[in-house]
Amino acid sequence: MNVLRLTILLMLLYAVSAFSDDPVEMKGNKIIVRTEGICYLDPGISIDNAKIIAKYDAIKEALIQAGLFLEHNDSLLTLKLKKDRVMMYLGNTLPTTIYREGEEQIDGYPAYLVNLVMEIDIHEIDRQFINITIDNNLRNHVIVDYERMQKLFEEIDALKQTTKKLPPDFIQKLTEALTASEWYNKGYLTKEEGLKLEYFSIAIDLDALYISAYLSIGDVYIKLGRYTEALKIFNNLINLSALKFPAAYSKRGDIYLNIGDYNKAKIEMEKAIALDPDFAEAYNSLGILYTQLKQFDNALNCFQQAIAVDPNYYKPYYLRARLFRKSTKYDKALAEYTKAIKLNPSNPDAYWNRGIIYYLTGDYERSIEEYSKAIYFKNDCADLYYNRGIAYRKIELFKKAIADYKMYLKLTLTSDPDKENIPDMVLQWMDSDQFAPKFLD
Repeated sequence: MNVLRLTILLMLLYAVSAFSDDPVEMKGNKIIVRTEGICYLDPGISIDNAKIIAKYDAIKEALIQAGLFLEHNDSLLTLKLKKDRVMMYLGNTLPTTIYREGEEQIDGYPAYLVNLVMEIDIHEIDRQFINITIDNNLRNHVIVDYERMQKLFEEIDALKQTTKKLPPDFIQKLTEALTASEWYNKGYLTKEEGLKLEYFSIAIDLDALYISAYLSIGDVYIKLGRYTEALKIFNNLINLSALKFPAAYSKRGDIYLNIGDYNKAKIEMEKAIALDPDFAEAYNSLGILYTQLKQFDNALNCFQQAIAVDPNYYKPYYLRARLFRKSTKYDKALAEYTKAIKLNPSNPDAYWNRGIIYYLTGDYERSIEEYSKAIYFKNDCADLYYNRGIAYRKIELFKKAIADYKMYLKLTLTSDPDKENIPDMVLQWMDSDQFAPKFLD
């Protein structure tokens, strides 16, 4: 590295540490991070190139500062995470605002500086971090994207530390990759599925090796039931490197499972496991496949393998509990649902199923508690009110039973004439002794 440039960088770092305000502060529930990024205007670097390079230089520093702050103030988070893990979980998923930018001379060197602010809602990222920890599929996306961003940050650092001649296309490839990250970030932050498809597609057009963008756009297509387009995306990813992307095979397997082609689904999931024996999502999907085929011992074995490689993954606990419930092994089912709830306490379906088990075993009070927890997260679900209503009937709390049955009718009846007959329907229901809980599956 050029000695004069090194001296300048050290002086800048000293100036920031000695004279500037703290780059991180708490305001209510938000962490405010302010950082500066720099790109020297060396030959071959245009202003447009410099803008985005400097911006991501500032983003890198913002992630470092946020990681250090949350590591040292771990009481703010449910999970105790080290700096690098915080940086990984934050990734390229946060909105940033540039509040100052422009060309400056730094001891005779022309440079472009960007000052940005990153606002982090502590409650929102706490939920996000928990979701990443318990959802193997989401965590795979995060890790893949983080590895990509780290490589780009290394290239930005290398650019600041060398005066050697760069490859002719270095700047172009770097700026295109960073621009792709901009579009991926926009896709991640928007709630509109159509915009997600558009933004992730632009990211892939700019960076043909953007793995997270392929996985993300494929997931949107699956969510929308557009399986042909999803398969095309995962096929394109596999064509880039047939042995590098186990997630693409696993997701192809999920698609074939959804359309009922169990043979192809099994082949794809086994390919994913062969490429990565620690890929919990593929074991979990294979367990679902065996469940559909009624090969329950094989299903239980797959769920156990998923748990063995990823003990924090809540889905296999939940799915294994469902098998135990259906085979009337209620003690085992309760234990598994409890583990799933401990990992993911906001999943209403686990409470619903625990409520059913308590009802079937005659513990109506605890059944009501579980249904109430499920209703807290899923308050527009008619069947939950019905189930709680019949549990209230069992312990002769008839006013509460009637209130829940009325809510069930309001949520299920569509025509006004039917709704006018609710009082009569309630009386008929109360006169009948033929009722049973409504099962989730």
